[in-house]
Amino acid sequence: MFLPAFIEHLHIELPIMRGITSLFLVNGLYPEETGNMPDLMLGTAPRKAFAQLFDNMLQEYQAKQEGYLDILKMQLCELLIKTYRTYKDLYREGPHPYNYKLELIQKSIQYMRDKFSSPIQLNQLSQQALLSKSYFSSIFKSVTGISVLDYLQKVRIEEACRLLVEDTKTIIVISESVGYNDYRFFNKTFRKITGMTASAYRKQFSTAKGNYRDA
Repeated sequence: MFLPAFIEHLHIELPIMRGITSLFLVNGLYPEETGNMPDLMLGTAPRKAFAQLFDNMLQEYQAKQEGYLDILKMQLCELLIKTYRTYKDLYREGPHPYNYKLELIQKSIQYMRDKFSSPIQLNQLSQQALLSKSYFSSIFKSVTGISVLDYLQKVRIEEACRLLVEDTKTIIVISESVGYNDYRFFNKTFRKITGMTASAYRKQFSTAKGNYRDA
């Protein structure tokens, strides 16, 4: 389980890596999200290859030799890229209705990630897709499993989490910088998604402890 920002921090200049964040959405941040169906079913040969990669990662983690974290990051990159390839191969042969939906939603997701600090309305996204709001919402949920609004909140809270750990700005300033003008709504949303308050999150994970203000 990791946040999509992790991929950006790897600084791997491969076009395929830019599509991975859009494809593999962060599910499970809500405590009530359980029993998700698998998005990808592997055949015998690829399943063995993936299992071997997982085994290698587990051995590296358990041995904890010098540089093991860097090796794990590289192995995770390999795992993500191979998963991405396998997923895309499912829809490569001939026209497939899911191709259109996937491309459409990827563009909308990228727009939300680029503009998350600005006000984003459902009608903006649907107009860009040249679809009605109801149909766009239906496609978005069928592809991602969550609503447009819920995904946008996750993107904003994900960025807030990063800033709380890496920045020394106040929580109020951070909430505004990720698109929340209502501080109470930010707190409510943050707690719903992460299971704790922004202040508690910062105290637990901050790399700059003692150098920040809570208010």
